[in-house]
Formats: sequence, structure tokens, C-alpha cells
Amino acid sequence: EHHAVLHTAEALADEYKIALELVTIDQSGAVNLSFLEDLLKKYQGQKILVSLMHVNNEIGVILPLKKVAEMCQQYGALLHSDTVQSIGHYNIDFADIPVDFAAVAAHKFHGPKGVGFAFIRKGSGLNPMILGGGQERGMRAGTEPVYAVAGMNTALKYAYQHLDKEATYVLSLKKRFIQGLSALKGVRLNGGCGDLQNSTYTLVNVGLPIDAAQSAMLLFQLDLKGVACSQGSACQSGISSGSHVLQALDKVGVPMMPSLRFSFSMFNTPEDIDFALESLKSLLETSA
Repeated sequence: EHHAVLHTAEALADEYKIALELVTIDQSGAVNLSFLEDLLKKYQGQKILVSLMHVNNEIGVILPLKKVAEMCQQYGALLHSDTVQSIGHYNIDFADIPVDFAAVAAHKFHGPKGVGFAFIRKGSGLNPMILGGGQERGMRAGTEPVYAVAGMNTALKYAYQHLDKEATYVLSLKKRFIQGLSALKGVRLNGGCGDLQNSTYTLVNVGLPIDAAQSAMLLFQLDLKGVACSQGSACQSGISSGSHVLQALDKVGVPMMPSLRFSFSMFNTPEDIDFALESLKSLLETSA
């Protein structure tokens, strides 16, 4: 999960003494649905909130959202999903998928930064956290940034008007990058990001055959060449403890390696992919 969810859950557990359970994963990073169902059975009849992200922002693994939502519904649990990585990239119909809450951020589909929206199903019982005004249908007091909301609306409309064409194009870039990585000795795809059926088409997470001490310099040298990538998500900038996602994979038998995340969009070209691959290859050869 994103730290926005993890840290919030930990704070709630500390302050209100709720029972906090972490669902296990397999070596691809996918949620163990049998373990989840056992937890739902364990707490059936009590107030249960499940929070599972639809698409992981570091390794790209996709949760079978409808299946999980129906499972939660069966056991009387509410379901929140972080859909930041999927809205604008996949067709999601909340009339068909019984999710109770979903969070969305505009910048993930090329909208303005600092604005997003929440899906809240009627009858969920959610109370507002910010009081003082009737904005956002009474759920979030405060004057709305109308220009940002309008920009988000335009970006989301554009994303869905061109979804099929752009998804096909961006997937071709990911395939090209993965094919190029296969020629680099010692390189590994982390988790299930190389599974084109069960991971998002917008990113790969690459384990590199270098020492951990060399990874920051490699990232810096790629930046100097004009290649934009990251050691984790942007939200982890300044955090030295490493990726909690890769640490979770390490616990289920996928040894941690120095890693970089590469993301793709409609604004990239095949030439960008080839340049990134050639730059990575030359720097790895220098580091060897």
C-alpha cells in the first residue's frame, strides 16, 4: 500500500486501538486472497474496513478489484481502494464494482497537481473530517480550487476518449523496454511488473546487478543523460530506509536488489526507450 494508507492505518491503530491486520502477498506482489478471506471470516460480524490499492505504484501489480469487492460485500466489510494508478488508465465502473470508497489524483492522468476526487458510495456512513462548510456535498468543507477541478475534468475526459489507443501505444513502449532489458546481464524485473496481463502497462521496476552504494550515483548519471527514473515513488523522496514494497517482496523470497522504476506515457517515443536502454547499458558496464 501507499504510505498515505499505511501510515494512516498505523496512526488509527495507535490512537484508537483498532485491530490492524496486514494481508500477505505472493512473490509477484499480488495479494493473497485466501488469507484475506480468512481475515474476513475471523472478523465477520464486527466493523471491518479493508483498504487495498488497485494498482501498485512501484511494481505495477493489479488487484482483481471486483473479486475483492464482492468478497468484502459477502462478509459485510467496507472496501476502500487507492485507485490513483488506475483511474484514467483503465475502464472502472463503480456501478458494477461494489467498492465503497476510492481515492483518485489528477496528476496521474496528466491533470493538474494538487487536486483529486473521492468516490464515496451512498449509505456508507462516512462522516466528514473537515467541518465548517457545505462544499463537496457536505463531505469536505472549504473553498474549492475551481480552475484545478476544471483541469482535472478536462484531463479525465481526454484520457477516456483516447484510452484504447493510448493504452495500446504505451504498452508497446513497455514491451520494447522489457525486451531491451533482457539483453542486460544480471538485470531483473521486480515482482510481477513483467507480467503484461496482471500488471499495469505504465511502469516497470528493475533490479540492477550493482552494489547498493552505487545506485544513487547511477540514478544521478542517468539524470545527467536526460533519463528520468526513480529509486521508488516520488512520495519516497528523501526517505533513506528503502522501498517498503521491495522489502515486503524480500520477506516472501525475492531478495532485494538496488532498483529503479521507469514509467511510460503517451508523451514518450520508441526513441526515448532505446536511449534509456542504451544509457542504462553503458552505465552498468562502467559500474561493473
